Amino acid sequence: MNNPLPLDQEFPIQFNEYAAFDALSLKSLMQDRLTVNGTFTDQVYEGSNFNNLLDIVAYSYNVLVYYLNQTGNEGLFSNSQIYENMNKIVKLVNYKPMGPTTSILNYNATATSNISPGVYTIPRFSYFTVNDIYYSFNQDATFVKSVTGVEILSDLTERTLLYQGEFVEYPIYISTGENFEEVSVVSVDQDGINDSIDNNNIFVFVRGNNGKWIEYSRVDNLFLQNGVSESFEVRFNENQRYVIKFGNNVTGKKLTSGNLVAIYYLKTEKARGNIGPGTLDGNKLFFLNTERLNVIMGDVKGSELNYLTIEEANNIAFSNTDASIPYTELEDTKLIRQNAPNYFKRQGRIVTTADFESYIKQNFNNLITDVKVVNNWEYLNEHIGYMYNLGLDNPMVDSRILYNQVNFADSCNFNNMYVYVIPRTLVSNEFSFSRGFLNLGLKDYILSKLTDLKLSTIEVIFQDPIFMSIGFGSASQDEIFNKKLTVDIANDTKLYVVKSPNNSVGGNEIKERISNIILNYFSFTNTKLGQYIEIDKITQSIFNIGGIESVYTQRNGIRAPGLNFIGYNVAYSNSNEDISLINQPIKLPYFKIPYWNNRNNILNQIEVVTSSLVGAGTREY
Repeated sequence: MNNPLPLDQEFPIQFNEYAAFDALSLKSLMQDRLTVNGTFTDQVYEGSNFNNLLDIVAYSYNVLVYYLNQTGNEGLFSNSQIYENMNKIVKLVNYKPMGPTTSILNYNATATSNISPGVYTIPRFSYFTVNDIYYSFNQDATFVKSVTGVEILSDLTERTLLYQGEFVEYPIYISTGENFEEVSVVSVDQDGINDSIDNNNIFVFVRGNNGKWIEYSRVDNLFLQNGVSESFEVRFNENQRYVIKFGNNVTGKKLTSGNLVAIYYLKTEKARGNIGPGTLDGNKLFFLNTERLNVIMGDVKGSELNYLTIEEANNIAFSNTDASIPYTELEDTKLIRQNAPNYFKRQGRIVTTADFESYIKQNFNNLITDVKVVNNWEYLNEHIGYMYNLGLDNPMVDSRILYNQVNFADSCNFNNMYVYVIPRTLVSNEFSFSRGFLNLGLKDYILSKLTDLKLSTIEVIFQDPIFMSIGFGSASQDEIFNKKLTVDIANDTKLYVVKSPNNSVGGNEIKERISNIILNYFSFTNTKLGQYIEIDKITQSIFNIGGIESVYTQRNGIRAPGLNFIGYNVAYSNSNEDISLINQPIKLPYFKIPYWNNRNNILNQIEVVTSSLVGAGTREY
């Protein structure tokens, strides 16, 4: 019997060699060990039986190491890339990933003289069919008809929204009475693929032992509820299905054995459900009418509600002037990795401005592109201070500030949190103020979700951002120092690009590239509240096209070297208010967001000229 190797030679692997330990290195190690031992000799010859055996062992080991690495990575929050694994990991901190969110539509409604003055309610789950695409009300929608003639129902349209999809009545579930009882919503197509169900439109009704139906409230966390709270949680699980969870009579009310559970959810058409302006025009309203729903609504609706009849509904004209807010896919692993730590920090409560921002970004990503939340001190010191600097004796009478103050502020005007949001309706559209401010119904919707989580002493007030129009700008010293700048400068100034004679790229192509650089920089998918306007980076991007010698802006013979912009507050753009030239990087205040002055005309404001070979002149494109 041979003596064993010394201890320090048992496994001669350096501490930094383990990462490269694969099938080949293992096979080499086995061959060396067998050779040192001296009992076997043919392991070093390729094709020998012993060598083939070593191959099988080594490559089996390699597969095992591969799976070990994969499962090791997928078990870590920071490394996981597979949705199922990430979803399970964040469940440990009670984080609930967002499922798909459906398209949302702002609409207009006008009642004819055939509807008598009075108070009416559109029943929940009522719907339109637009080219076989459903758009539905998710709640009872009450409005007042105050005149005998034709009336625009602005109170209805400002407070309610339409959601793309059809409400589906899920089969009745009979409870077993377990603690924290769960119900999985399984809805698949004929191929077994999960249907797309909107994350925010799942409603639950429970018939108690008295035979009456009760609507349960959806909450973010049952552990924050008391033992009699008629509430439920919803989790979008690793199988991309919704699981509804009830309480245990300590945190949330427990279901008793034999309770009937009725679930209604919004089934969407995904991106196919996005519609353009005018698509709703002329479509009739229909009511969801099932035997079960009629019984449930008879138990849960308020006795004072006067539901609209079919005849009355036919005398309301519905239309839409804006496109729908697009459908959004489920929260992927990248977003979960970004949002879950913020959720854990909040511990189910919303207290700080950062808490408000992270919650709104996570839960309303389909509605907004950016959000900024400030406290009362920041609001008064910066936004209201800015209004005073414009010369307003009473900033509270500014139209947008007054509008939000009336709709959201109470009589106690301190200890407020001010929320500025940029609506997603701006993303694919030319700027217009009709799309620039979040609809009142959307603001109410966000506020309703914040109310249960915020501190009771905090009041949430929405404020609208200030849009800064940006354009090319060139002005004289007299105009700059004597406050004679006007908005016409943006329309009259051109950007001149001097290209090298050796540059083979055509002038029109250069103009296209430069316009794309600028429009992309100022698109609402890229701009943020309070962002830097990095004029140096924009200039560098222009020079990166190649073969460009210089750029300058010019208006009526007034030339300014380099790239120069003029920016102004659209509402307060007089020369003694908020208008200025921008020729170096600046940071906007948190309540401002930039947009390009005239996207459709930018090509006409760019001129490409070629420098002369002898420097005596230029040739223009």
